[in-house]
Amino acid sequence: MKEPRRPRAGDLVQLWDTSSPIEHEAKITDHGKHGYIIRESKQSDTFLDGKGDTKYLSRIVEGDVFKIILFEGDASNVIHVHQDNIRRIENV
Repeated sequence: MKEPRRPRAGDLVQLWDTSSPIEHEAKITDHGKHGYIIRESKQSDTFLDGKGDTKYLSRIVEGDVFKIILFEGDASNVIHVHQDNIRRIENV
């Protein structure tokens, strides 16, 4: 069986909670949303935690996590997602 291609910058993707076989039980907030991969995430990248404090992605394995921009209506949001939770959309 052929190994699936790794995600890369510019890919249209859907976020998918692979731990949940049933969509309504998904645990990741952005489950099912669509976006584009910007690039691989780096340990020096930052995000805001639940308290609004800036944190670094210091514990990730670079190459396994990707920086993704999500679009919803007129708004956009940049997030970091592990490759196991990314489904590439093909044949659009």
